[in-house]
Amino acid sequence: MRLSSRLFWAAALVGAVLRILVARSVGGRLDSDQAVVYLMARHGGGGRLFWGQSYGGTVLQQTAADAFRVFGPSVPVLQVVEALWWFAAVLLLRALGARLWGRFAGDLAGALLWLPGPALLWLTIRDPGFYGPTVALGTGALLLALDDRRLSPVRGAVLGFVAGLAAWTSPMGLAFVVPAVAFALLRRSARRASVMAVLVGAALGALPLLLASLSPGGPTAASPRTSVVDVPTRAAQVVFRLLPSAWVTDSLWERAVIGLLWTGLVLGGTVLALSRRAWKQVTVAAVGVLAAVVLAGSTAILLPVSLRYGAVLAPVPFLLLAAGFATLGRAKWLGWVLVLALAGWALQVSDQVTGGFRSANGNHWEGEGGDLRRDGRGYARARSIDVPRLVEYLQSQGIRAVYADYWVSYLIAAQSGERVTADPLSQSRYPLYRTRAAAAPWTTVVVFSGSENEKRIRESAGLPSYTATEIVGLTVFVFRAQVPLALLPQGTY
Repeated sequence: MRLSSRLFWAAALVGAVLRILVARSVGGRLDSDQAVVYLMARHGGGGRLFWGQSYGGTVLQQTAADAFRVFGPSVPVLQVVEALWWFAAVLLLRALGARLWGRFAGDLAGALLWLPGPALLWLTIRDPGFYGPTVALGTGALLLALDDRRLSPVRGAVLGFVAGLAAWTSPMGLAFVVPAVAFALLRRSARRASVMAVLVGAALGALPLLLASLSPGGPTAASPRTSVVDVPTRAAQVVFRLLPSAWVTDSLWERAVIGLLWTGLVLGGTVLALSRRAWKQVTVAAVGVLAAVVLAGSTAILLPVSLRYGAVLAPVPFLLLAAGFATLGRAKWLGWVLVLALAGWALQVSDQVTGGFRSANGNHWEGEGGDLRRDGRGYARARSIDVPRLVEYLQSQGIRAVYADYWVSYLIAAQSGERVTADPLSQSRYPLYRTRAAAAPWTTVVVFSGSENEKRIRESAGLPSYTATEIVGLTVFVFRAQVPLALLPQGTY
């Protein structure tokens, strides 16, 4: 076995150990976004699309549901499934790098994706819905397309099916599959039978998305879009703001360095490949460009806390970076120094954020799990909440359905195994929870103590009488009547 391959498998082991440490600590507890994924898996996958959205396939939830049938539903089982999806993406990127630039480049690219720094590493066991499958399926489509063999109908059908699955899984999957399919169909002078096979396979892979769009109920929410003329500006924001945030930095000069590095790798790689008519490399670089454009087309993802979107921006620059190191002769081994540095960085930050990888007896995070900063500040640690104690209290009071702040609502249902369900005051995703909360004989509302929602309830003159009990940083309001949701506060937190 070559030295680079030995180093890759050593990196794979280190990455697995890091993930186990984080998963067993308070950092591995659910927040409400991950709780939705868990609940969907408990419901056999939760349908064709992510609850409450017009996009987001359920490949992750379906595979987690299969694992639940074998091993029983649990958060650790879900985390293993999430990590396996990411490791599949790592192996596929490794194979793609080896095909294009040799074994060294493939090994290094795979190691970089498996040890990408703390924020993206945490994402691999805290996937909010479809990021691992998007990268894995998208990279798989690239690997199938960038093949020297002539495109046969069978291989065309497989390519189309994988591409269709990626498109169903997330709109971000299109950044991978559009260049891949275009290369396969245009570069190969593909026969008509092969073209038809790709189209049929793609239709089958994307069939759940088509059926969801045509169903009478339809998706419950549309993904916001921005004006076409604003896309270049917003793409620059993606590269120079969103992407650097995925490497937990807020410094202006650090953002500039990371943004320029990404731009140099992707655009520089594109220009170099075009000048040499290296169409496979052009296709890879095009994925990087299109990923930024797709993300820029959404108005919902440019907050610094949306670090999870950096996952679709990372594979191409990692691949190109590994290809660049592979050309440096003996200096190429400096690439593995970078892997070691990122692993150490992930270990250091994870240790700080979790208090030495400390377990907190079932405490759960409040707030978006991806908001991970270099020194641990800004991560939602100060208001971690002991959901098991809250559930125990609600059950002792005979309460089976409540309204709640978003960041605790789905945790209640997940922790209780849906013996107690909670519908969010805003951003409701699952109609059954709302029906149960509305049908309860007494309306119960759970909000964070000291929050704006609590203030509005206490100051409202139009609400019936209630009892208020504070427990584990939350206030439980129990009204002696059914209260219409329209009369309750609609804040997220």
